[in-house]
Amino acid sequence: MYFFSGVDVKVENCNVGVCYFPLDSCCAGYKATVSGTLHICGPQPNTTMPAANDETCCPMEGIWGAWTEWSACTGTTCGNCDGSRTRTRVCASDSYCSCSGDTSESEFCRTLATWSEWTTTDTCNQTSCGACQTQTFTRTCQKTSGCFCMGEATKTEYCNLAPCSSTTVCCNSLTSTTVNGVAICGPLPDAKVETDPVPCTTDTPTCCVLGGVWSEWSSGDACNDTCGNCGTTTLSRVCLSNDYNCECSGSTTKEAECAPAPCPFPRTTCCGARKKVIVGRTFQCSSADDSDPTPSTLCATDCCPASGGYWSEWTTGAACPTTCGSCSTTTQNRVCLSPSTCPCQGVSSRAVNCGIGVCYFPDDSCCAGYKATVVGTQHVCGPQPNYTTPYAPYDPTCTDDCCPETGIWSEWTLSPAQCRDYCGSCGNQTRTRTCTSEADGCPCQGETTITEPCGTGVCYFPRLSCCPGFTATVEGSNHICGPLTTAVADPDKLNTCGVTCCPSAGIWGEWVSTAGCNDTCGSCGTETRKRKCLSLQYGCACTGDDTDTSVCASSVCLFPRTSCCAGFKKMVNITARAFYCGPLPVVPAFNPEQTTCCDPEKTGLWNDWGSWSTCSATCGGCGTQSRNRTCASAPYGCPCTGDSLQTQSCGKQVCTTGSQCCAGKFVATGYDGAQYCQDSTPETCAGTWTEWAQIDGAVCNDTCGNCGVIPTQRYCFPSGCQCSGAYTGSQACANSVCLFPRTSCCAPYKKKIVGKAFACA
Repeated sequence: MYFFSGVDVKVENCNVGVCYFPLDSCCAGYKATVSGTLHICGPQPNTTMPAANDETCCPMEGIWGAWTEWSACTGTTCGNCDGSRTRTRVCASDSYCSCSGDTSESEFCRTLATWSEWTTTDTCNQTSCGACQTQTFTRTCQKTSGCFCMGEATKTEYCNLAPCSSTTVCCNSLTSTTVNGVAICGPLPDAKVETDPVPCTTDTPTCCVLGGVWSEWSSGDACNDTCGNCGTTTLSRVCLSNDYNCECSGSTTKEAECAPAPCPFPRTTCCGARKKVIVGRTFQCSSADDSDPTPSTLCATDCCPASGGYWSEWTTGAACPTTCGSCSTTTQNRVCLSPSTCPCQGVSSRAVNCGIGVCYFPDDSCCAGYKATVVGTQHVCGPQPNYTTPYAPYDPTCTDDCCPETGIWSEWTLSPAQCRDYCGSCGNQTRTRTCTSEADGCPCQGETTITEPCGTGVCYFPRLSCCPGFTATVEGSNHICGPLTTAVADPDKLNTCGVTCCPSAGIWGEWVSTAGCNDTCGSCGTETRKRKCLSLQYGCACTGDDTDTSVCASSVCLFPRTSCCAGFKKMVNITARAFYCGPLPVVPAFNPEQTTCCDPEKTGLWNDWGSWSTCSATCGGCGTQSRNRTCASAPYGCPCTGDSLQTQSCGKQVCTTGSQCCAGKFVATGYDGAQYCQDSTPETCAGTWTEWAQIDGAVCNDTCGNCGVIPTQRYCFPSGCQCSGAYTGSQACANSVCLFPRTSCCAPYKKKIVGKAFACA
């Protein structure tokens, strides 16, 4: 145990400098004098403490002085931890007691340029108080071999911290407090020790973070302007994760605005669309620079997922040139966080609308193409594009095969068996499809096989309109025999695997009328149309409305109706040389955005099939008809695969003159004995007769005695199958007993009691 002699507290005079008018130069007992190069109040007492070392007692390690500050870091590569620095100490007891240990030590450090000492040209008014004044200090980056400095080039400190005796004790929201027994305005900011602005990393993390770990940006080079954020400078940063061999994604430098102080007259206060704002306690010009993307916290992968590398989130974009009306755009950026060996899919920058809030008088509410609307609780100009970007699912082992949410189905195919009849919903046909994603372990949602009525069109005289169990009805714009069996609808198709970007406005299908025009002339009618957002199939929403109501029937009405409805007047179309009721709304031109953000299966997005065309022949199976579909995504730069045209044979009734069927067609017999033409040899199958029944509308040709005859018929089901026997026949009718003078019953029937009444049986 060591014991020390001496005092542990000493008192010294402070603030010994000479005061200036109107204050007295010095307090009582002192007078102005010069000490060295300083003008002070003196004489001051000698406060030097005598040495109190006990040279008879020597500590085991001696007595070391304090370590000096670290020397400047010397290295070869700017920003890397390949430098070294040194600090020293001296043995304070060397004259009487030697020390054990090193007089110097070294460590690795990051190679950076060094700063000069802080300097200021500001002076504090000695009569002020309450920390109402500030001093701004600056320093200069002493660049070495083009290396940069880290840290701030300016700082501001309060001066004259003594509280005031007036009503305002302290300025700048400070309060009177006591530090080491002295009253000051505080609290004082923590002193920043910048011996190591970007220390070397000594701990190795468990994994490399996607995109690496960056330092803050440096304070930049000299600005090429003095105010208004009008200048530009080059900022630099350090990849901190390089310390443990983990690379960073992105650039080590960027151009940035500088000189935020407002410009004095006659210059414009702030450049561009920047505004004068309060930052801290001073006026500055607002920033227009883009932000940095949010750093990732996910571990980098040793493999490359099938969907490509991982993107950062989008930046916020630079400041908008306009404040409202959705009149401008800003550019957002993102960085591919994965290494160059695993490139990301999609674009690294995009233009987005900005300043979308509604403008107020006297400006127009919204710029052309937009109108005031409410989104959530915000009053904005819309409709706005959908900027949501699907991100690739994180798959650190690259073994998670992405499964489409609803699976991937092949196209439907009809079974080889042809429909047994061509109309009346008399036959059934089976459709099948294959789940192509099942081989990859991804099941599909929906049915693999569906059996449904075929030949659903209405039959024409002399055949019945529809087979038993069905009645003639209209579905859409088609005259069919229904009701048709409706298969359980598939869930809406969804496959977001590998989708890394979306068309900014989505991809719409074509407009389809849901109800015809409700009038015939005068622009008095309206027609409602709907469309589907096809890009929802891969998770990309569309911008705009899916329903549209427009004026229709624009031809001029004839007397006695008014020529045109209210709001319209009779006009002439010079090109068509026809009158119409106008003005009609202008249909905006279709200018689809060209995109590479196509569906992940690369099959394109088809519109629905159109209606079948009119058959080219009326009998013998000689005709053909077709229907088309269009590729909705092709105008956007995403072509479709598959057929755009389907054809089928038609006109199946047998011809009444010449050959019954065209060459290559075959005669088949329906459930009612009617003949028609099929594309293939009729199926050989055993049918079953129904019971005989009187033909609808037939009348007995007598009135009594079972002397009359009425025609009957029976059907052979299933239609197209074979039954032995006749389809039509006859039976006796009018079984009541005839009155005299007619014979009671015609042969071979006799008068009998049937159900408590006489009848011929």
